[in-house]
Amino acid sequence: MNYTLDDLMELGKRYGNPKRSYLLIDPLQAKHLAVSPSKALAMMDALGEKLAAAHPDTGCIIGFAETATAIAARAAMHFPPHTVYVQTTREPRKKGMFILDFSEEHSHAVEQLLDTSLIAKQLKFNLLNERSVMLIDDEISTGKTARNIIHAICEKMPLLTHYGSGFVLGSVINRMTDSAKAEFAGEGIACASLIDSDIDGLEERVSGFEVQPPAELPDVPAREFDDIVMSDENKIPDTRKGGVFVHDLKMWLDKFVGAAFAAVNEKYDISDGMRVLVLGTEECMLPALLLGAEIETKTGTKVYSHSTTRSPIGISTAEGYPVYKGYHIASFYEDGRDTYIYDPAEYDLVIAVTDSKNEEQAKKAMNDITRAFAGSKEFVLIR
Repeated sequence: MNYTLDDLMELGKRYGNPKRSYLLIDPLQAKHLAVSPSKALAMMDALGEKLAAAHPDTGCIIGFAETATAIAARAAMHFPPHTVYVQTTREPRKKGMFILDFSEEHSHAVEQLLDTSLIAKQLKFNLLNERSVMLIDDEISTGKTARNIIHAICEKMPLLTHYGSGFVLGSVINRMTDSAKAEFAGEGIACASLIDSDIDGLEERVSGFEVQPPAELPDVPAREFDDIVMSDENKIPDTRKGGVFVHDLKMWLDKFVGAAFAAVNEKYDISDGMRVLVLGTEECMLPALLLGAEIETKTGTKVYSHSTTRSPIGISTAEGYPVYKGYHIASFYEDGRDTYIYDPAEYDLVIAVTDSKNEEQAKKAMNDITRAFAGSKEFVLIR
């Protein structure tokens, strides 16, 4: 399918962020806005097919947290089985991780981490010779964040440049000017995207929106929810720590989706005519999308997906503004972290999918989800 800018971009306003007031919201990304998971995956597949065709020599793919983790991981599945996939993360560093620090200056959360241990191992055995390193984000405006991480990678792993590895910036939307792209090309950094657009004036366009902060949750009691704990052999793969090969990523996600669908299908009578939401949590987005698509395919019911997020977006009921409601909720991962959910609706079944290992915190956040989606009938947490 050929996508247009109108298909892939709505304009929102960040709340309380003086660095950049506007936010590009992709209605097919299944992050801030609810969408059919099959439609979201189709867009991600279109990007993956384009990137793989343009850069078949890619040896490693890096996905940007938080917003692009599903896009990047799904796109990576179109590359050869032994392509390395790893994501950046804002989660606290773990002991033993080979960590690279870099900054995303315009974001609400500036510092990011990248565990490069699998990349380093590939370099040690000369498996990335003459192979590109691809960075995938949802949107690239100036390329400054990408430049930060590329410089950090080259400083920490000079063998990459020694072996002639180039870099590719992959994205759904690329807003870099032709001169900026030419400058990057001169440094051995190529660009590939679904949409190239030099759209500008976005700060001015959002200046007229009067927005409010996400609200506190409504004063209603939390609801009961089922808690499904996946066995170790069916758990969600952790793409933050070191990275995984594409072959293994596919295998582990297939196992998770099969087991999660069976567990949900056993407890609930999902049938045509129902409305089901499969909700991702922060950096854990793709497993929810894949489970949602499985439910769509096998039951014929109407399924939607989006995700909790750390992005504070302004709320407005103005005509044409995409985020009309939002709540401040507990994080599934860490106490005290600011996390939000946007445009909640009513569903027959709300399924939250998380890879949080913090049981107490995940249950606390799920209580908040039941309050945010108060008009919904049943709730289940899969972790």
